[in-house]
Amino acid sequence: MNKNSASLKKIGRGFCLTLVMLANYMGMLQIAFANVTPYLGNNELAAFNTAAGNPPISIDFDSITSGTDISSSAISGIKLSSLSGNTLTVINASTTFSFCCGDQYKLFATSGENVLSPGGANLAGGPNILQQDGLQINFPTPVSAFGIDLLFQSLDGASLTGVTIYGPDHLTPLYSNMFLNIPSQDGGGTYFLGFFSDNAITNIGRIVFNEFDNDSVNPDSNIGYDTLRFVAAPIPEPQTYAMLLAGLGLLGLMAHHRRITIAQGNTDLINNPRGKTTN
Repeated sequence: MNKNSASLKKIGRGFCLTLVMLANYMGMLQIAFANVTPYLGNNELAAFNTAAGNPPISIDFDSITSGTDISSSAISGIKLSSLSGNTLTVINASTTFSFCCGDQYKLFATSGENVLSPGGANLAGGPNILQQDGLQINFPTPVSAFGIDLLFQSLDGASLTGVTIYGPDHLTPLYSNMFLNIPSQDGGGTYFLGFFSDNAITNIGRIVFNEFDNDSVNPDSNIGYDTLRFVAAPIPEPQTYAMLLAGLGLLGLMAHHRRITIAQGNTDLINNPRGKTTN
């Protein structure tokens, strides 16, 4: 390797180190550590509130008349829709009833009296469209924190219910859980789910709940929803965008300079394959 090549590589390493330090100073490297943290279970509510800054209860369904179908409606700025075409009926929880097995198998409200019960008060067995209780929630403005109480007709230890969290583009999955691990008890009960994003690139744009139980073997095939908590993510200030663009530009320069250094090294090997020194 000749002296010019060695000097070039030395300068290149110093230049790259300087760029990394600048990018780190400007906060660009935090992107690698962006994350969505799940808080699953009623005992996780306190931890969720601490991490997310106690998001307020934004929707409790009590201001909506019992019996109202809110399919494809916007409630408090978010859009709720059914995955199967089932109704999304707001109902007084005390009026819900199961197709068998006892009065304890019903939905219980966690705030006020009303809940969202796809299909209405009749917690039918499957296969029946009244039992298909999936829900999609779209946030026009992504949120940094979201919490909800899932209401199970029966907490029997097998939820057959999953949730997928999508990013601010509404398309990129950030988190997915095929089957929630619920406790077991005799009768209906509730289960808290919360999610907190620590970075703008992992803010929540869409949430999908899938309920897969489609039989009537046991009175466990219906779920409902109550007590939605969320906060809109702050819109980045212009200097934040400028900082992001500057950081991306620095990273691009690093990649470009690395290509030049590699190309120069390859040229040296071609011109001086045995590594002889030159005067």
